[in-house]
Amino acid sequence: MRPNQLGFYYAALALTNVTRGACIVAQAWSAAMTGAGLAAVGQIFVVSHAVIILCGPFVGVMIDRYSRRHLAIIGQLLIGCATLIPWLWVSAGWPLSLWALMFVAAGASLGYVVMSGALDAIQQAVGERKDQPRISAMAGSIRQGFMIAGSGIAGLGIHYFSPAAAYLFCSLFCVIAAGLIYFLPDARVNAARRGTVFTEVIIGLRELNAMPAVLRIGLLTAIGFSVGQLSNVLLPNFVKDELGGDSRLFGIVDALWSVGGVLSPLLLARFIGLHRLSNVEYWSAILLGLVTALVWSVERPASLMIAYFFLGCLFSITKVVCDGRVLEICAGEVVGRVRTHIQSLISVVGLFIYLSPSILPIRTASASYLLWGSLVALCAIALFWTDTKARAREGGLQSERTG
Repeated sequence: MRPNQLGFYYAALALTNVTRGACIVAQAWSAAMTGAGLAAVGQIFVVSHAVIILCGPFVGVMIDRYSRRHLAIIGQLLIGCATLIPWLWVSAGWPLSLWALMFVAAGASLGYVVMSGALDAIQQAVGERKDQPRISAMAGSIRQGFMIAGSGIAGLGIHYFSPAAAYLFCSLFCVIAAGLIYFLPDARVNAARRGTVFTEVIIGLRELNAMPAVLRIGLLTAIGFSVGQLSNVLLPNFVKDELGGDSRLFGIVDALWSVGGVLSPLLLARFIGLHRLSNVEYWSAILLGLVTALVWSVERPASLMIAYFFLGCLFSITKVVCDGRVLEICAGEVVGRVRTHIQSLISVVGLFIYLSPSILPIRTASASYLLWGSLVALCAIALFWTDTKARAREGGLQSERTG
């Protein structure tokens, strides 16, 4: 463990997620103010996920080729430049249009995939491999907590100034975060280049396929993360149409998810010793699916609050444990490609979820909770069963060799 570098890593992670939380709020509010209707917010998120799907694998090759610290700084400054555009646009006297916001979302999303992939690779350099699950748990708590702080800062900026001011705050935080990242290790991997970028993308996919344990964790990450994406789509309608609630209830329920998301990985990292737990990621994903399905039966606001607190806990545990397992298992030479491939997989699922209201015949939020929650639980059970069988088979082969 390298305490000084780890402290800089946590500080940089905190500021990058302040930026991310502020950017999400600013994008959503700005899209709503364009007059393009409720679909505008969904279109912004679709653009963000499409950029990750298209660019993520190629970004992963860059992360495995070049200085991870420099790439993290470049990604952060790219976010800063993208989020500065709305402020400059409004300062020039032009109204923000949906097309301008889509351009900003694309630039910020590209910067985010570069920055987050590089920081994940740097995490391996600031801690020992055996400590990666615990570091990931702390990092997950920091991400969630400072995203909430960023959302609050953006909300204050919008309330007292304008949405453009919230974007300006994002840009300023990006510059500060880039300065902190400068003090992190370079984490460059001295691996021989094996061909063109396209060739190495294919090699990265083959290497991911050759690591079944990492592939299973990647799939589990995607299905677990989908519950958060589903909530973004369903919760407002569920509160308004099926519980007869207002924005106050929506805000409380959404905040309770965040509280659970902050507390659960922090407690695991501090008191349980996350790296000694086995299969916790599978159990948390199964429970995440079951609790999501149970939202279907919720009829009272208090029950929804309790459910969302536990959803936040289980969502965060699943995400941070999976992140730690990948960094623990994966070799440094390919971690950039593996992590960005997993991000692309998450975005593919996200695109389906954000488009699902117009694709699937289901018309109520409660039925969607039941359907998707059941699918998440069943997929997690299937992956758990596959993982158990694979470990048993590997144990049998090891016994034969030693016998």
